[in-house]
Amino acid sequence: ITDMTADTVGSSAADEETDLEYACLESCLAELRPDDRYMIVEYYSVQGSAKAVNRSSIAEKLNISVGTLHTRANRVRERLATCVLSCTNRDRH
Repeated sequence: ITDMTADTVGSSAADEETDLEYACLESCLAELRPDDRYMIVEYYSVQGSAKAVNRSSIAEKLNISVGTLHTRANRVRERLATCVLSCTNRDRH
């Protein structure tokens, strides 16, 4: 029973951490400019073989090259990562 309780507590703590990270991500996404939010959500919305077609479509809608789209997505992703890390650190304390 002790091992099972320890596993349950560990799982619960991991679930809480994941919940916190998702809440922080949602908060950080809400802080983005609408065009950046649209771009980053769409950029990561498709996986696999359709990814290239999706990203070309996004670039076309934004009237930018695919290379520029990649650069913008990387910058927004870095800002989101920094924001989420700051949020999770703040909310843990």
